[in-house]
Amino acid sequence: MIRYDNFKCAVMLVIFLTFANSTVAGTIEKPTSAVYARQVTMEKKQKVVEEQPAAVDKITPDKAARITGAAGEILPDPAEALESDGTPGIGVALPTDVTSWECLPTNTLFSQPPHTPGESWSAGASELNVNGSNYKLFESFENGGEITDIRFWGWKAVLNDQWENCLEEPMTFLIEFWLDDGTGSPNIAPGPVYSYNISIGDLPMDSLYSGYINAYEWSTVLPVPCTLSSGHVSIQGQFGPDCWFLWLSSPVGDGHSWLMKNSSLHDYDYDNSLCLTGTSMDVHGACCDDATGSCTDNVQQQQCPPPLRFWPNTLCADLDPPCGLIPGACCDPATGNCIVTLEETCTPLGWNYQGDWTDCDPNPCPPPVPANDSCRNAITVAVPSDTPGSTISATPDTLTCDVDQFANSVWYKVIGTGNTITASLCDAATDYDTKIQVWCNYCTRPICIGGNDDDFDCIHGYLQSTFSWCSEPGTEYLILVGGFWNNSGNFVLHVYDDGIPCATPPDCAAPIGRCCYNDDQSCADVTLEDCMALGGYWIDLFNCIDNPCAICPGGQDKIIVDLTTDLWPREITWEIYERNVGTIASGGPYSYGNTNYVYEICVDEGGCYDWYIYDTYGDGGCRYYLYYDGALVHSSSGRYGFGEIVYDMGNSGCGEPTGACCVARECVATNRQGECLALGGAWYIGEECEAFECLPFGCDSSSLFSQDPAPPTGDWRFTNSEPVMVSGPGYLIFEDFSGLTGEVCNIHFWGAQLYSLPEWHDCGEDPVPFVFTFYEDNGGIPDTANPLCTHVDTISGVGTGQIYTGDVEAKYYETVIDPCCPIADGWISIAGAGDPACWFMWLSSGEAGSGFAYQMWMDGDSLTVTDYDMSLCLAPAAGADCCDYADGDVNGSDHFNGLDITYGVAFFKGGPDPLCPDCAVNGCDSWDYCGDVNASCNYNGLDITYGVAYFTGGPPPMPCVDCPPCAGITGGINVPETPGEIKTKTIFKRKPISK
Repeated sequence: MIRYDNFKCAVMLVIFLTFANSTVAGTIEKPTSAVYARQVTMEKKQKVVEEQPAAVDKITPDKAARITGAAGEILPDPAEALESDGTPGIGVALPTDVTSWECLPTNTLFSQPPHTPGESWSAGASELNVNGSNYKLFESFENGGEITDIRFWGWKAVLNDQWENCLEEPMTFLIEFWLDDGTGSPNIAPGPVYSYNISIGDLPMDSLYSGYINAYEWSTVLPVPCTLSSGHVSIQGQFGPDCWFLWLSSPVGDGHSWLMKNSSLHDYDYDNSLCLTGTSMDVHGACCDDATGSCTDNVQQQQCPPPLRFWPNTLCADLDPPCGLIPGACCDPATGNCIVTLEETCTPLGWNYQGDWTDCDPNPCPPPVPANDSCRNAITVAVPSDTPGSTISATPDTLTCDVDQFANSVWYKVIGTGNTITASLCDAATDYDTKIQVWCNYCTRPICIGGNDDDFDCIHGYLQSTFSWCSEPGTEYLILVGGFWNNSGNFVLHVYDDGIPCATPPDCAAPIGRCCYNDDQSCADVTLEDCMALGGYWIDLFNCIDNPCAICPGGQDKIIVDLTTDLWPREITWEIYERNVGTIASGGPYSYGNTNYVYEICVDEGGCYDWYIYDTYGDGGCRYYLYYDGALVHSSSGRYGFGEIVYDMGNSGCGEPTGACCVARECVATNRQGECLALGGAWYIGEECEAFECLPFGCDSSSLFSQDPAPPTGDWRFTNSEPVMVSGPGYLIFEDFSGLTGEVCNIHFWGAQLYSLPEWHDCGEDPVPFVFTFYEDNGGIPDTANPLCTHVDTISGVGTGQIYTGDVEAKYYETVIDPCCPIADGWISIAGAGDPACWFMWLSSGEAGSGFAYQMWMDGDSLTVTDYDMSLCLAPAAGADCCDYADGDVNGSDHFNGLDITYGVAFFKGGPDPLCPDCAVNGCDSWDYCGDVNASCNYNGLDITYGVAYFTGGPPPMPCVDCPPCAGITGGINVPETPGEIKTKTIFKRKPISK
């Protein structure tokens, strides 16, 4: 990820250690190289931060953020291992002494003793507050019963420049027991089955980890026994951030544990040390099917798997909430109040339902929009006064007055005293990085007095803001309180004066501008208020001599665009569209920020004119006014995100315009922009699907594996996958895939050729040489030592029309692999291999995928995990289209079972035809590929014989290779585990295609 080292962001540190004999000593994870949708804009305002605590974002999603070293060796000294992004190395010396610990055999139900210092071990933070983030580790268990005691091992440590021992005695832990969600993960909803908050004394062990980190044992009797057969245990320290609990790993277990960072759950590839003691027993309780509301008492835990809700030692009548009634948090947007209720109760109230099993403690509801969110509702404050306030839930104001303002902001006003007035946010209760601006005149055309970002004289921290100005008696001043970048929070506004009259107040006289009235026949240079009294329209910075009123000829009206750019004018474009003609006027992108532009456009009377303004980044910072035939039809203070539309400026009877909607590569039959955007599509005004070809921006239906690219309006990244860069070794991205039902013969992907100096820009390399490599999986990571298939091709990109961060267009690339690669599950890397000064940046996908990819830094070959997937389609050979069917299904049930044999026998005796999908491909008749189970591409009596043999223990069905079933069908088959025994087995799983 591209680091903006002098931008205000926390220094990223690793809070997770792993020492493994099989890895290279001293390997330190390097930051990935990526352009982030949000970070690209961040570099527009850079700021040095020294006081913020270390953050832990580098380990998101925590699975691979590790520092590794071989036992008995010395890792680099911290001073020698500091990286350019601020990541520290860890200085350690591993001892040779080994201490062994075991779970006590007496009454032990579950045993996972800890790793010793001489083994390959891990220790992960599980603490309530780790530099502002909450970490909670989970470990699975089985063979439980009535659990009375728990024992575990770990550290008491904190990461400064290196790991340090810390003192917290006793430690307080939140110990919770959870059911499984049916996939091997803890069932976070509806919450823990048992929860204990216990202070436990520790027992220091006689061996050190890393040569100086003490290990401890904690053991306690549970206040109330936990009765569970299986599930998960979470153990979390409660009193950080000065001393963290790090749970020590175990060499025994299933090779998985889970970490919840804040509200996001991630998979670790190791186990945690744990002993559970008690009495073995079968656990029974209430088994509820919330979907139907039916509940059964005294059911064994193993007989009530998810999604059924099991509660041990509980009767159905005592379930809270009752079976079938799933509650969740319900937020009142007007007050920020929260109640726990049913979705069907929450929604009719006009409140926002937060999801099943969500809770109001802590309150998830954002506070209401402040009353003084807009300038016109500014709160009057006295001189002197101390006023508490908040910018949380406020909307942004995109104004510049000494300092730029784009964060959530609120307004106050004060009357001048004739003395120097100070407005200050310097207060212990101000809890975020603030900005302050002072204006005069009035809200529609305010005049800048000045502003401040950082007050270096503030005793509560320089990130708070203070501004002073000479005031004129009786003049009203506007105070805008906001924040740096997107910071928001609580504050106290202090307003006071120095009691000394001042002689040079700023000029707050209302500005003079051109006023056109009397149907543009008359012109006067007056104030806005005077112009409004004349019934005219007013333009600042214009005058009647240099800019006389433009008079449109008879039969025409005038549209006026009065627009002031923000600090990033290259992001702003606009157009005026006439339904029967097309675009008749447009503007932008602009070269100058904070600059006023005025356009006067003569148009035919009675036309249907629509206004579109776009901001490619989505921070909508352009203030503008639209006039039609002398009347103000719309104005904006610059709070429109990615853009906004004004329909029917000339004729209110025109209605909403039509257009073409492209979802992936398909033109969808909707002609309303709102409907199109709800589908995740791109909308093209005035076009019709019948005559419009959608640009390649998504996987088509024939794909074996689909991860559509993220649109500019979504959460997107461009990530470097160019192993050789002009500055030296580069990066290589690996994306995982699964569930393929045929060989990969085509690859489709999206990205751009970019370079980052002096800022990110398209460096124009085309065509581009690429190297594609497929790998099998090796314990959750690509087996890079043994590539399965390699393909090299030089490809020209195709424009998609999707523009990111101002001027970066996503390009579409595709290549044909010959021979095809026979792989069903694994990894693929796509590497740019061209100009080292023009880098291939792979575009991330939308919501589809596993949630992560790997990036390898080529100088050291260390893998870093991302928290997003890459856009990718894997497809079969051209022309080898697949069909949506279950192999052997001839009765239309989407499953192959004994009923299909019966149906087939009846068909060959003159019964009804097979019920197969109508999608004959490659010359195959639908009956042939649907009923064929012996790969002959023909449906006949031999398939009946083959199917009967299969149901008595023979080989499984084999589809016709010329007409294969698609990966996207859900089908099932009755599979005999032994001859004569029937058991259900899924053979196809639906792979959703992201829109």
